[in-house]
Amino acid sequence: MKRCQTTVAAAVLLMGMLLPFAARAENKAYSLSLTPFAGGYIFEGNQHRRDSTVYGLSAGYNFTENWALELTGTYSPDVHSTVIPQQQTVNLYQVRGDILYHFMPEQRFVPYAAIGGGVLFFEPRNGSTDRDAMADVGAGFKFFLTDSVALRGDLRYILDFTTHDITRTRTQYNNFSYTAGLTFQFGGVKQQAPEAAQPVPKPEPAQPAAEVVPQTPAAVEKPAPVQPAPVELTPAPVKETPAPPAPVEEGPVTLQAGKRGAVPAGKIMVTGISIDQSALEITTTGRITNYRTFTLSQPSRLVIDISNAVNGLGAVRVPVHKFGILAVRFGSHPDHLRIVLDAAQGKLLPYRIIETGNGLKVIMTAP
Repeated sequence: MKRCQTTVAAAVLLMGMLLPFAARAENKAYSLSLTPFAGGYIFEGNQHRRDSTVYGLSAGYNFTENWALELTGTYSPDVHSTVIPQQQTVNLYQVRGDILYHFMPEQRFVPYAAIGGGVLFFEPRNGSTDRDAMADVGAGFKFFLTDSVALRGDLRYILDFTTHDITRTRTQYNNFSYTAGLTFQFGGVKQQAPEAAQPVPKPEPAQPAAEVVPQTPAAVEKPAPVQPAPVELTPAPVKETPAPPAPVEEGPVTLQAGKRGAVPAGKIMVTGISIDQSALEITTTGRITNYRTFTLSQPSRLVIDISNAVNGLGAVRVPVHKFGILAVRFGSHPDHLRIVLDAAQGKLLPYRIIETGNGLKVIMTAP
């Protein structure tokens, strides 16, 4: 039991050391997880077993942000008997499968509920192994210290069904386990966060027109009418205004960074926007390994968020007028660079994005 308390204290200390480096984290869909843990196992009194430490390893797969499947194996060494004379000391092994539901998966603190079942193995030092069926239900939490490492705590109620034990007369026992460990998350897809809506300015109230008070003209004596001489009027020639020319799509603009400064440590820099016959290419100083894309409407636009990237072009807007794209805009954030492709006619053409050795290529195709 002292070893269990030492393990939990070490996990709390590790959390405190990593908090200054914590980034925004979340429980990702389509990710794999691996969790080594340690804790305690509590037996019901009528089972005549002393409480023991438990060590284990869980491997899981998140098929959505909320739902996950997990396979767990545990080991409890030297489980002693409480009866006199004492029964034989055994080692307890457990293999179970669980379904997990994560609440608030987009936050750093992610609570969850779990339910599952499996098999318990009581292995004595001499003699045959006793196998019991089990069912479990419980709850826990994951506290993400970094984007891929989380501190995990877990509490389970374990229903032990005795199936082959001739020395125990009860058919079931109510046991508990509590554990703490570290979860390592691999791969996965981040959730798409909607772009913040720009505030619409309120229209100013129209100013009422000033009331005009008609002036009463002073009485004037009318002069005698004068008959004007007839004048022949010749209409002035009217110059015909030519119709405005039809709008012509402008040619593509290719922008490359000129003399640029040093690239910040741990960052990649966007150095160019170029266009060929079928694609718009974003050039950077290194390979892009972490990015996400999504589309927005009203107006239609494609958004590309590149992690740990900065704008090295010296411009926040580049006109394109190609593939139905009006312009490319840049927005700098502390942990990512946002690139927005504005649609020219209110609707984006079908597209796909491929990674290159030094950037991304957005390939546009006709519908």
